[in-house]
Amino acid sequence: MNTQGFTTVIGARAGRHFDGARVGWIAYDADEDGKWVRSGNTITRRNEAGNYDFPFYGPAPYSKAPAIFIGIQEIDFGNDRPLRVHSEISVVTRERLTWQVKTWADSNMDHMACDWIAIES
Repeated sequence: MNTQGFTTVIGARAGRHFDGARVGWIAYDADEDGKWVRSGNTITRRNEAGNYDFPFYGPAPYSKAPAIFIGIQEIDFGNDRPLRVHSEISVVTRERLTWQVKTWADSNMDHMACDWIAIES
């Protein structure tokens, strides 16, 4: 990654395959991090609750609740059972993001990694 662009790689491991993927991206000046844009990431493992509460970092809260995007960065489920996952934003305020991610008992999840980004709208 540099000021001219970046390369992204999408793939599967351990004999798994997928039919397609969609990629989205956003670029912003690093000087704006902690001001109008803030971001973070999580890793949820199978036996964890998957409830997250992130206070927004930076010198001051947003002027109003920001727009939120949450995307899956990595997903590791066994291929012998249904791949079921649920994610939901619970609360967004000027100061924090609260959200959750979970799976069901019949899913074979090892972990799932997600990134979030909050943007002043």
